[in-house]
Amino acid sequence: MGPGEPDRGEGLLPLASGRRAAEASALATPERSGPVGRRGQAVRTVGAHSETVLRSFYDFHRDIGTGPVLNPFPLDRARRGRRAHAHRNPMDPARKERAWLYRPRVPNRVPRSVPDEEFNEIFARLPSHRDRALVAFYVSTGARASELLSTWQAGVDPGRQLISVVRKGTREVQELPSSTDGFVWLRLFRCSLLRPDPAQRSRLTDIRDNLIARIAEAEREGWLGEVEGLQVSLTGAQGKLDQLDAEAARRPSTVDLGMPTFADVAIRTTTTSTDQHRP
Repeated sequence: MGPGEPDRGEGLLPLASGRRAAEASALATPERSGPVGRRGQAVRTVGAHSETVLRSFYDFHRDIGTGPVLNPFPLDRARRGRRAHAHRNPMDPARKERAWLYRPRVPNRVPRSVPDEEFNEIFARLPSHRDRALVAFYVSTGARASELLSTWQAGVDPGRQLISVVRKGTREVQELPSSTDGFVWLRLFRCSLLRPDPAQRSRLTDIRDNLIARIAEAEREGWLGEVEGLQVSLTGAQGKLDQLDAEAARRPSTVDLGMPTFADVAIRTTTTSTDQHRP
């Protein structure tokens, strides 16, 4: 391009190539050699965003007449103007087809595992039964954290050991099998939300004393696994007793309003209907 001649985009391609090289070198640094790129984004997301930005850049200069006639970052031919590979026969087996020509392929990595000792230490530090239930469901189902938080009370089926979640991509409800531990911790969390009946205080006291005796027996016999589970139950029983004491301190006396019988309701309904039709 000589002096005074308009720029028709001959210098845009080296600029884009240099930008792509800079981005590739930034992603290849030792501190970013993992599956996460800049700003905490995944490498696949960074590559997709970079290609989209470059394609839009060249489309803009092509439309205003200051860029190349052809976009150096085109979409796949099957993607132009309609859904990618929409002509495929639905009876044929699905193939891995690409809609973006210059999007780099991210290598499949082996999932990293957490040692059992480290996982048990992390699990023991969780502050509540709710967090333990979420972590147990997260590990056993493989669902995303956002999907587990979208579940509802009727979506949990302990009998079949299934939990229903709303999938992120399809927004459809899917049942996922889970381990028994997740349902146990969920049950403990729900029990902690229930208000105990003051009339059942003696029953709770018997349960607490029984748990203390069973813990002592398990410690004598060396049943360490059973001791851990009994300690959790003992903590829950003692928490219910403390909750009863707190309720009694706030309300020294409980007023029993009673339960209306069918005869009382029928009499009031009949009297009201008669008064409405009385002249």
